[in-house]
Amino acid sequence: MKENNNINRGWLSIELIGVLLVVILGICGAVAWMNSSFSENDNSNELANINSIMSQTRGLIKTPSGYGDDELTGTLVEYGGVPATMSIHGTASSGSATVTNTWGGDVTIQPVTISGTAGVGFSVTYNKVPQQACTTLTTKLSTGSMVSQTTINGTNFTGEVTPAKAGTACVADDGSVGSNTIIFQSDS
Repeated sequence: MKENNNINRGWLSIELIGVLLVVILGICGAVAWMNSSFSENDNSNELANINSIMSQTRGLIKTPSGYGDDELTGTLVEYGGVPATMSIHGTASSGSATVTNTWGGDVTIQPVTISGTAGVGFSVTYNKVPQQACTTLTTKLSTGSMVSQTTINGTNFTGEVTPAKAGTACVADDGSVGSNTIIFQSDS
């Protein structure tokens, strides 16, 4: 009887390529899922941060005569009204510290003039907001009781900002950096 000395040499080339492709696709899918999860987490954190800032501004800074006419960001930091999840730059107790959001954009709180009366309301400005976060934040916050007006890249909306309106006003990112500026205004 004759032994079969033929070695099947094709397994390592074709089958291994198929297995490697499946592994690579699995890794790509996991990375995409993680990026999506991080993005959703950033949006949720910033949604909570904006709500907290607006609530704390009303509770800590508002006086019977309103909010005054000075920039309020440093004062809110000094009073401990900025969420701990946000980046604070400078000495918190100085009254002049600044704040940045998750995406590295400046966050500022300013008094606003309403019907000719200065400092009756205030606004929270968010810079460098990514497009997807811009649509999420504006549609969610515009329906809340604290926001009377939402401005997206210079376009003002009173009341609810629908997904279609937000989709039109929010612009695409510049590479990996958000290009949107959002202003949430409170009239009280």
